[in-house]
Amino acid sequence: MAIQNYDLVPTLYGNTFMGVRFNLPQTSGYSLIGATVTMQIRTSPEAVAVATYALPHIGEYSFELEPFVVKLKPATYEYDILISFPDEREKTWIGGHWTINPVITKK
Repeated sequence: MAIQNYDLVPTLYGNTFMGVRFNLPQTSGYSLIGATVTMQIRTSPEAVAVATYALPHIGEYSFELEPFVVKLKPATYEYDILISFPDEREKTWIGGHWTINPVITKK
């Protein structure tokens, strides 16, 4: 399976990102049982990661980036998601961009 481009919904800094669920094909080669799922966010592929998230499984063939308050400074980022299977296979199937916009009203 080739990498799937999925741009995340643009989000305002300091606001809650509502989360997203990713679903894999429901065949044995894609089962997440015993796998770990990691997402890294960078300003470019060569840059140092500005955030790393462990994504929980919500089913045998799905995982989720849960809702959270966004504290990444305003910019457009790149991300991808690495799945490490228990048989030592590693696959990156999902990636894209995420824009964090500034807010005007401040406390």
